[in-house]
Amino acid sequence: METTVTKEDIYKELDLIQSCITRMASNSFSMKGWHIGTISALLVFFFSKESVNLNMIFFIIAAVTVAFWYLDSYYLMVERKYRWKYAWVIKNRVNANSPKADFLFDLNPDKEEMWEVDINSKGYKVAKQTKKACKNEKRNGFMINLCMLREVMNVMFSNTMEIQYFAVFVISALSYLCYII
Repeated sequence: METTVTKEDIYKELDLIQSCITRMASNSFSMKGWHIGTISALLVFFFSKESVNLNMIFFIIAAVTVAFWYLDSYYLMVERKYRWKYAWVIKNRVNANSPKADFLFDLNPDKEEMWEVDINSKGYKVAKQTKKACKNEKRNGFMINLCMLREVMNVMFSNTMEIQYFAVFVISALSYLCYII
């Protein structure tokens, strides 16, 4: 017996997915703000002292930058997957003549069967490349986390929106090198 989906079900599913997209975008935006605020506070703290340890400033700024860069990339990656899921629901539920209840209210962003995406897009290629590389690995918790780490690292270095973090990292490294020389 096949269960058909009502319009209200489709609208509710789209609303749930949109709320996930909004939350991920909000988290990503917050990471940028927290990063700038944290770096500013660190600089004020270190330069308010009589003696400034530039080695310590570089390493702390680098660590904070990498941490926020990772978190922002993670939220961006998940948001992108939810956008693909949203497009899939519109194509396969809204535009279908008799929508079925397959994956109804499934909010797992990693379910590839629910991705509607341009297969030539950079983000899709990164996601597929990571999934393919991780498919043959052992499926215990540790390996799954390594696969997610690999996917987020791919987003970190493939997205132009993440240039803020790379720029801060490079500027702090160049400042440190100028100090040494």
